[in-house]
Order: sequence, then structure tokens, then C-alpha cells
Amino acid sequence: MKQKIIYFIIGATAGYVSSTLVNYLSTPPLRHFPERNIFHKNESKIPSTEEAAQIPIEETFSKDMSAQKKLTQNEKYKNIESVNHHQELNRLKETIKELSDEKAILEKQYQLSNNRVNELTLAVQTLDESDITDAQMLALKPDGFEEFRRQFRGKQRDEIYQFHQEEADLDWGYNMQTQLSDFIQTHLNASFINLHGVTCKVKRCELLITQLENNAWESIIKDMATQKWWQFNSTHSSSRSKDGEQHSFYLYLIQY
Repeated sequence: MKQKIIYFIIGATAGYVSSTLVNYLSTPPLRHFPERNIFHKNESKIPSTEEAAQIPIEETFSKDMSAQKKLTQNEKYKNIESVNHHQELNRLKETIKELSDEKAILEKQYQLSNNRVNELTLAVQTLDESDITDAQMLALKPDGFEEFRRQFRGKQRDEIYQFHQEEADLDWGYNMQTQLSDFIQTHLNASFINLHGVTCKVKRCELLITQLENNAWESIIKDMATQKWWQFNSTHSSSRSKDGEQHSFYLYLIQY
């Protein structure tokens, strides 16, 4: 019995030793790292307190500089665009002014040419014979301007005579008569003239004026001709002096 126990102990011991030896041989050896090398590696990865504090400051400064640079560039572009826009606006204004000046010159030339054509047309019309006698012209209206009407000849005489034969125009004639009267009587020189009569019928008007001071009526009719409602293309006029500076005007206006 003892012998069996001894053999069992020897066998168990041999098995343990054999198992331990196998585990040892199958495990790779551990590498040895010196403490100094480990320290340096760790030291290179971990920044100091000052360096750690400096990192966000430098990053913030860099971002601020980048933002400032972009802002400066944007302001520069805006300034350039503003200058270009201002220059373009000035060029457009100059172009508009040049075109307006050219338009005014052309309109003036057209008006002068049109007036000249009307003058020549009227001159030709005065050469025509009229069946209306001087006595008939003098009898049209006893208002002190009979002699003015009698001076007209040819087609002009026929037109003025026909004008006085027509009935009153309560439409266009009334409106134009009101505009002429209101403008003349409210003008700055109104006190220097006498308005004896304004009669309008179907795009024709007759004005009877006496001027008390020199150039008073000329100033009024010049300003009146600039009004939008003034659309007369032809003016038959006659005038004469009386009692020194007193000057009388007869105007027959036609809108074609």
C-alpha cells in the first residue's frame, strides 16, 4: 500500500513539473524597456503648462488675423464697387445731360423752322384777294380794335371774318379762354397791361391787349408760351403805339 502511494506522489510531481516546463517554453520572453527611454517618450508627448496655455492663444490669434484679413478684403472690394458705381452713375448723368441739351437744340431749331414756314405761308396768304371789304371788317365788333382787323389781307382776313361769324364755343373755347385770362391776369406784369378781351372758338383765339409799360406784354406772352396747355402753332398779330409808351396788340392765335 505504501508503495502505491509513493508511486502516486512521484507521478503527480512529475506531471506538474512537465506542465510548468511546457508553459514556460511556449510563452515569449518579455522585452525590457529602460526607464529613461520611457520617460523621454512620455515627456515628448505631454506639453508643459506654458505650452498648453499658449496653444489656444496662438490658434485664436491666427483665426482673428484670418477673419480680419477677410474683412479687409471685403471692405476693399466694396470700396472698389462703390467707386465704380459712382463713376458709372456720373457717366450716365453726363450722357443724359448731353442728350437733353441736344434735344433742346433740336426742338429750338424745329420751332424756328416751323415759325419760318408759318411766316412764309402767311405772307403768301396775304397776296390772295379776299371778298371781305374793309367796311365789313370794321363792322365786326366795335371794341376799339377795328383798325387792327382791317389791316389783314387775303386768307387771313377771311379767317378772322369767319371767326366772328361763328357761335360761342362752350367746350374747348371756354376752357382755353379761361386759361388765357387767368394766366394773364395773375402774371407779375399784369398791372402793366390792360386785357380788353379774350375770345376762343374751336382751336382759335383772339386777344386784345394794351401795354402800359415797355416790354410788359412781351414778358407775359413769352412765359405763357412755355405752358403745357399752350399749343398754338400760328400767331397773326398787329400792333401800334398810342399816347407815348402805351402800345396796343391784336393777336389771332391758331392751333393746327
